[in-house]
Amino acid sequence: MQNILENTFKHGKVKESWYPITQQLTKLDGQQLDDFRRYYQPEFDWWESAEGYDRMDYVFKRLKDFQDSVVHIRTYLALPMKKTPSLSDR
Repeated sequence: MQNILENTFKHGKVKESWYPITQQLTKLDGQQLDDFRRYYQPEFDWWESAEGYDRMDYVFKRLKDFQDSVVHIRTYLALPMKKTPSLSDR
């Protein structure tokens, strides 16, 4: 249970700054922006320690990767995700 709460907290902390910076720097919108955010969301530990320019560099590099591989990424994201058992399933 502790791991679930910790991961949820970390994911939320990254989203607080990840979503605005991707909106500002990528010029993507709609489903493309959602796919980019989901596929390239950085790990908490790296993102928290990264400075502003490192974060911007990460976004720009991942944006180039996304544009080069968008078809494959969208296919990957469309696959059914492995369901993590909830507490009520136990």
